[in-house]
Amino acid sequence: AKQRGDFRSKTEPAVAAWKQYLKAHPKGEFRDQALIGLSRLIPGDEGVAYLTELVGKHKDSQLVPQALYEMAERQSAAGQAQQALGNYRKLVEGFPQHELAPAGRYGLAWSLFELEKFAESAQALDAVVGAKNAEHELKLASLELQIWAHQKAQNPQGAAKAFIDAYFEKFPGIRAF
Repeated sequence: AKQRGDFRSKTEPAVAAWKQYLKAHPKGEFRDQALIGLSRLIPGDEGVAYLTELVGKHKDSQLVPQALYEMAERQSAAGQAQQALGNYRKLVEGFPQHELAPAGRYGLAWSLFELEKFAESAQALDAVVGAKNAEHELKLASLELQIWAHQKAQNPQGAAKAFIDAYFEKFPGIRAF
């Protein structure tokens, strides 16, 4: 609790400055950055409200993909898989080429897994594993989740394939015999 109080006291000047900026310049040049900044400094529903405002009222902003991802991540962490799923979908469908799309696809698959939609989760992970712009660690995490999703979907062949793919992703220098 002491650390949270320390954090809040250290961020209060920044929060006050962003709020003052938004009040004085509701359509200002840095409006979107202020909304994202406030969402990161303010925990809980109040912080999410700034992301919701950015996504809902400022659809033309270049920061919408970031806001969708951050909302979905917060919702996922709070155990709100259905809400997170919706925001991950908006990200990957609305911004399929964005740098956050692979991570959004992983989040979407994780949300499906949490909702016990295992076959859909495994299928969604194919897009992450096959993405050229997905980081190596994200591909490995996707393959690991895909093993579990196939297993839960009672698809042992899919689980075995994901296991083999994960092995060769982890050890790319090893050749199949």
